[in-house]
Amino acid sequence: MGRIDGKVAFITGASSGIGKATAVLFAKEGAKVAFIARRKDKGEQTLKEIEAAGGEGLFIQADASNSEAINLAVKKTVDTFGKLDIGVNNAAIIGELGPLLEVSDDTWRNLLAVNLDGVFYSLRAEARMMTENGGSIINVASVNAFIGAPGAAAYATSKHALLGLAKSAAGELAPMKIRVNTVCPGLVATEMQDHIADLATGGHPEGFENPFLARVPMGRMASPDEIANAILWLASDESSYFTGSELTPDGGLLA
Repeated sequence: MGRIDGKVAFITGASSGIGKATAVLFAKEGAKVAFIARRKDKGEQTLKEIEAAGGEGLFIQADASNSEAINLAVKKTVDTFGKLDIGVNNAAIIGELGPLLEVSDDTWRNLLAVNLDGVFYSLRAEARMMTENGGSIINVASVNAFIGAPGAAAYATSKHALLGLAKSAAGELAPMKIRVNTVCPGLVATEMQDHIADLATGGHPEGFENPFLARVPMGRMASPDEIANAILWLASDESSYFTGSELTPDGGLLA
């Protein structure tokens, strides 16, 4: 028996990194996994890995910043698998790095559309499908939900906002037996870190080391699998008395 055996999960941003690792882990632990991603080729690869792990998956190509696309994707999940027990709202972008005074309106709005609006759309759609039987919703934020990020103000703002959203939703949805929690990872070895290196070095990332790494007592980045394990715990009944809380798998960075 898996830790979420018989559950149905919906995950956003599962084409790579934390989202992909979570989708495959959930399949190994007995869940049926529906997920969205913008990149068709990457999404199909995630689906193959879910099936290779012995799981049943559903890939829906969609953009998390599109409210109607999210509503349709969550509805298709329930139409396909009969219910929804778990929501993991992971889709995010880093945007452009640069001084706050030079951030354009479009850069600001585009990042918040994915990182904040997309999580709200997903949480709302998921919760609407859980009102009768309850469920667990996990938003994926960052240590930048607690600290600033000079040069990435829009990103840090979006992650701070996710805590307020989760805490508000947790209080409102608890009577319906819907739990809402947030995972706030530190540095994770993902495509996003590669993108940060490219942005920071003008496309020449050889030898680049994220300056935050020096603040991590454990001296290394996390693997996506390590963050997926934290998400799995919040998705499972093992965390049944947790709502409105945050987990910070950060190697001690915030300490």
